[in-house]
Amino acid sequence: MKPLLQAARPEAPAAHAGSRPPAVVLGLGVNGLSVARALASEGVEVHGVWSGGSEPGRYSRHCRTTAVAPVASEQDFVAWLVEHTGRLDRPVVLPTSDRFALWLARHRPRLAETCRLWTSSAEVVESLLRKDRFRASGEIFALDFNPRSLYGNSHILAAGVNLPHLAYRDLCGHDAMQLAQARRSRRDRHERREEVSPPREVGGAGPAA
Repeated sequence: MKPLLQAARPEAPAAHAGSRPPAVVLGLGVNGLSVARALASEGVEVHGVWSGGSEPGRYSRHCRTTAVAPVASEQDFVAWLVEHTGRLDRPVVLPTSDRFALWLARHRPRLAETCRLWTSSAEVVESLLRKDRFRASGEIFALDFNPRSLYGNSHILAAGVNLPHLAYRDLCGHDAMQLAQARRSRRDRHERREEVSPPREVGGAGPAA
């Protein structure tokens, strides 16, 4: 049987190493805001898309622009997104909700003309969204799939792993794993320097005699 995620590959051909297409973050709730912050911290131009007035990311300084999208109809949203991304330079589109992920998968051929997105089929995405299926599998393999709330990805960033930027790089055609290894190497070197260097006192009278 083929692996469930085997179809997940970048839609767009590999981009030039120096190119940095913008990113469109779908949903500016807590998760979307966290993604926007993570991308902006790496110098990516972020354009946020929101649909509810309670989404805090619509006011974020990390988004160059924000826009409200029609979400009452799946077809209207897709038509709007095609037009919206068509005004940008083939942006990377990152959904932050199950609904947006499914809509992107269902209309991938149409959307791929104006943006970069994953090639997972709607069937694969629908299977992944079936939380009861994972809970049943977890019982078989003794895995932990208990429901829980996760607020953003700050704990991941604190560990030196910028997952949204890795996804962005992958969709641009860059080697995301190589980037992650480079970041870990830089962090390790920094930690080693801190271990051997005594703390520096600023504005003090110097070391005690």
